[in-house]
Amino acid sequence: MISTPRGGEPSPVRVLLIEDSKGDARLLREDLEISTTPFEVTHVLRLDEGLARLEQSPFDLLLLDLHLPDSQGFATFEAAVQRAPGIPIVVLSGLSDERTGAQAVQNGAQDYLVKGQIPPGLLERTLRYAMERSRSSAALRSSEERYRQFFEEDLAGAFIATPDGAMLACNPAFARMFGFDTVEAATARSVGSYFPNVDEAVAMREAIRVGKKLVDHALPLRRADGTPIHTIGNLIGGFSPGGDLQEIKGYLFDDSERRQLEEELRQSQKMESIGRLAGGVAHDFNNLLTVILGYADTVLEQCEPSDPRRADVEEIRVAGLRAAALTQQLLAFSRRQVLQVRVIDLTDVILHLKRMLTRVLGETVDLVTTLSPNGHVKADATQIEQVLINLALNARDAMPEGGTLTIATRPLRILPDAARKPSGPPPGEYIELSVTDTGHGIEPDVLPKLFEPFFTTKKSGRGTGLGLATVYGIVKQSNGEISVETQIGKGTTFRVHLPLSRESVPEGAREDSTGTDSGGAETILLVEDESAVRFIASRLLRSKGYSVIEAVNGPDALDQSGRHSGVIDLLITDLVMPRMSGREFSEQFLRLRPGTPVLFISGYTDDDVVRDLIARGGAAFLQKPFEPEALARTARRLLDGPRAPSPLVGASSSGD
Repeated sequence: MISTPRGGEPSPVRVLLIEDSKGDARLLREDLEISTTPFEVTHVLRLDEGLARLEQSPFDLLLLDLHLPDSQGFATFEAAVQRAPGIPIVVLSGLSDERTGAQAVQNGAQDYLVKGQIPPGLLERTLRYAMERSRSSAALRSSEERYRQFFEEDLAGAFIATPDGAMLACNPAFARMFGFDTVEAATARSVGSYFPNVDEAVAMREAIRVGKKLVDHALPLRRADGTPIHTIGNLIGGFSPGGDLQEIKGYLFDDSERRQLEEELRQSQKMESIGRLAGGVAHDFNNLLTVILGYADTVLEQCEPSDPRRADVEEIRVAGLRAAALTQQLLAFSRRQVLQVRVIDLTDVILHLKRMLTRVLGETVDLVTTLSPNGHVKADATQIEQVLINLALNARDAMPEGGTLTIATRPLRILPDAARKPSGPPPGEYIELSVTDTGHGIEPDVLPKLFEPFFTTKKSGRGTGLGLATVYGIVKQSNGEISVETQIGKGTTFRVHLPLSRESVPEGAREDSTGTDSGGAETILLVEDESAVRFIASRLLRSKGYSVIEAVNGPDALDQSGRHSGVIDLLITDLVMPRMSGREFSEQFLRLRPGTPVLFISGYTDDDVVRDLIARGGAAFLQKPFEPEALARTARRLLDGPRAPSPLVGASSSGD
């Protein structure tokens, strides 16, 4: 192609003619002067002169005589190629040098002409074709280089294979994707070895043979170490003119992370749905259990030790407590329980439990602890104990013939890392709690269901399937993460990561459950819509000497508070009530009677504002079902505590 400037006249083709014969040079120039293509010819007699001109000025084409005063034969061509790479060269040869000219073409010259045998017009055509071929060759080389670079640097795994499964080529991304150190190691494997079984590889080949290609096709494959990898493939077949499949080319994209996130989302949505159901059931059930346990305690107080009915009532009470523990597990895994959060030392919690765990594990299991000092975290100590007990019991069941259970803590800093698993804890400082057994390990097909509620591998009647679901819920509600590592025949390790706290553990963090005198003469406003619960709580408080004002809901309580001329020393209110929630009512009540301490009671709460206030110590909470003495002790503690404006006032702006 001859370039044409904006004025319409084509730009002349700049030709460097290196020819020692002035006569031959004159004939060549005259031939080009009468051609239809404009040529601008620069003539030199020696190779060194020509090479110097190439450095000084740009040329479109080189006409080169191979026999010059300062260079002879093919060496002349090689010198020109080295000095003028990319410029098309047409070789001029004498009759005796035709073989040399042909050799020059084989090594890169665009053409050769025999001097004295150039008819009119041939020189112009030869030069034009030489330039066209040079441009085409350059474009092809550039395209091939771009393809090679794209193939080598592409982030997707690219490969080429034969229909019978031989790998012809792959790129580094393919090798990395499947866990190979080199491309050579990846291509040494057959296509079938990447599939879980050979039948699936055959099915893929036949699908391409019939459909010519596969687009966005899900391909579950295996890495070099046998671990599964989920890929999405775009594959195309190469066919002969007769329609036979000759090769398969494809790009594979690692879809494992997306699949994992999708599965985690599906699991989270399932847990959320079950959690909402469990929370609703727990609320009503805990009200019933409060009544059952309350009446059981009342009857026990009235029964003499020798009364034959006492054993029956005690069994009723034990059954009620077991049912209460079950609802606590439901609330824990659904993350709808209210945690009494404070700074605790994991080392203290473990040491406090160690004697009890040793007794529960039995003589065939050795308990080993490796504890880091100052393992401070913000959590509910009772719930963390439940995590430890559940994990220890699972470990014991995994070692029916005995073994070793190791509980360890250590500080851990997780740095930002692009290779971090999406399901792992985010960057930050943690205390890692690990519980390791030497049992039989967990089967691969069980692992995805491990933390699901009601899933258990134990025999019927030996487990509810809520143990690990409860652990999962507590850890998540404590802003932590839990993971599991297992190997068949070698044991299992559960790792819990809880955010590290720089705060110190407060004095007297563990409350004395025995308490002191829980009676008094103050006035308490009790708001509870369940009449049986209200009756039990009111009778207990009155038996302790308190004056109790009973209300069935929020509006009723506000009305009675307005009509009461004296001081109300304590407000006890259910959280989940019709017409007005406990939080809404308490906000209005505290505007009228600021500084009054508030005790929330509920089977569970899904109010984020109240849960946050309780977590930060801004409100007191008592979980239903509660034992009578627990209600009395908590009321006494609040009555004896300092009076201050409640953080509930004005909290609604950050709620609903």
